[in-house]
Amino acid sequence: MAKMGVIFRRWIDAIGERAISLTNEFIGALSDPDVSIDDLHNKIGNPHRVNKILKELHSMWPGTQSKSELTFKLGGNPEKRLNPDQRDVIRSLLHTPLHEYEKEVFGRVIEIRVDEKRKIQIDTPEGPIECHYTSDIEDAVREVIGELVTIRGVMIPSNRKFILSIDDEVSIDNVSQYHLKTMKKDGIDTNLIREVLVDIDFENDYYIASNDDLGLLSAKPKMKQVVDEIQEELAVLWQEYVAVDEDELTAIGKSLRKKLISITGM
Repeated sequence: MAKMGVIFRRWIDAIGERAISLTNEFIGALSDPDVSIDDLHNKIGNPHRVNKILKELHSMWPGTQSKSELTFKLGGNPEKRLNPDQRDVIRSLLHTPLHEYEKEVFGRVIEIRVDEKRKIQIDTPEGPIECHYTSDIEDAVREVIGELVTIRGVMIPSNRKFILSIDDEVSIDNVSQYHLKTMKKDGIDTNLIREVLVDIDFENDYYIASNDDLGLLSAKPKMKQVVDEIQEELAVLWQEYVAVDEDELTAIGKSLRKKLISITGM
């Protein structure tokens, strides 16, 4: 029982504070004998993430022959017991084929293959993403090698992973700013109520990310690293200017505090 509780808490930490209410809804849906995979996809729009969460839950969910039980409580919600009868339902959902879904990614195009595979790799805040393109947009793809872009396409399941597929040059836009939507507080991603625009350049093999209004600045060799550090810096500012007595701040500090509250909502 204690081991299950530890595993469950680790899973909650992994998905972050911002998903507590959604997690409560997600697990509540799994308590319904008639739950479908589409019900879960409507709550979390990323089929790959839904599948990973189902695997984690299935590993800890007690079965009908289990001598232990598992209950959970999130925030101010009442405590719930995980029904052992639902473990087989979760297993059946795990065997549901993954579906395609639309996705927009931001990053730098770092590799290209112009053979029959027609593949590029994009260095994104999530890590490297593989992208396949059609032959008719090869010239448009060549033009953005080494550039910062947003690319809109369809994520297609292939060999237990997803590959972004694009077939239209209007799906590719050159950009120079990243829309930061979360900050990393105590290692956990927390949603912002207002996006922060972060200027990003690539010079001498380093990404340089900055926001002059908030004084954010980072330089790292990988996109994920530089965005992670900006998220952490924003959380540090919140800790220093919001999570303190306002009377201790200077006029400039109070002004920054107001900006941070308008961005974080707390």
